This record gives sequence, structure tokens and C-alpha cells, in this order.
Amino acid sequence: MNDHINDISVHPGVREVFSAVEQCGLVMGVATNADWPETERKLSRTGLAKYFHFFVCPDGVLAPKPAPDLYVRGIRLVRDIAGDNIEPEQVLAIEDTYVGALAAQRAGCRVIMCLQDGRDVLVDDAIHDHRSVLIANSIHDSIKYTTLRVSKTQLNLLKNFPHPL
Repeated sequence: MNDHINDISVHPGVREVFSAVEQCGLVMGVATNADWPETERKLSRTGLAKYFHFFVCPDGVLAPKPAPDLYVRGIRLVRDIAGDNIEPEQVLAIEDTYVGALAAQRAGCRVIMCLQDGRDVLVDDAIHDHRSVLIANSIHDSIKYTTLRVSKTQLNLLKNFPHPL
């Protein structure tokens, strides 16, 4: 999404990624450095809120990215929804910024970095060497990777949870 609330748009392919993840029965959440009112306005205006089970914003309580706090809180919420046996490395973060990827990686998540608008994303060797970050050249690469990474065990754990939104 772009930063202007009155001129907001969804990048091509984003809805397809969210639909693919939803069809896999996975729990989805938002971890953002934006405040809650801005996040709610953007997600409501674009119609994307329906895909998410929870939202985590700093709102003066949690440290913003690149600190792992937002993702650590998100992992706790996933555990509340799907069960305590979810480990951080089972959480897949889709990020479009280096700062976000760093936060997710620090929390122990696997990360897909989506390149936007043909721009390269700076990923330093410290992140890339952990092999927990995949650079996706397109949204469609993200869909393929996401659906391939979902194991039958994860699907069985998460498939039957009702969507709260």
C-alpha cells in the first residue's frame, strides 16, 4: 500500500497472495510500524482487513521495527489462535522493507522479501546468511513459495479455525 490515505492502492498481486494463504487455512496477521488508526483506515479502505486474524502496532507500547517486538507479539497471538506448539520458525513473514525483514528474522521467523516496483531491496549478509530470508522477484513467486512451504501438519493445525473478522 502507498502512504497516502486518500490515494491508497493495493500493489498488483497482493490480493492473490492473501487469497492463496487464506485457502491454505493459515492464520494471518499484520505487524506494522504504523499506528492503529492509520492501519485500520488503510485496511478498511482497501478491503484487506478481512484476511487478517490480528493486528500488531507499536502504539507507544512496543518497540517499532527493526526491533523484533511486533513479531514476538504476533507469534504469541498465533499461538493463542492455533495452539502453543507453534514455533517462530513456522511463522512466515512477508515483508517489503529491509527493516521489516530484519525484525521478523530477529524474532525467529522465516521471511519472504517482496521486491516492489522493480526496486532492489538491501539485504545485508547477516540476514541472508541465516537462510531464513527468500528474495521474491514477484508477487507470484511469493504465492508459489508460500504454498510450497505449507506442510500437511501446519494445514491440519490451522485449517479449522474460524475467521474472526
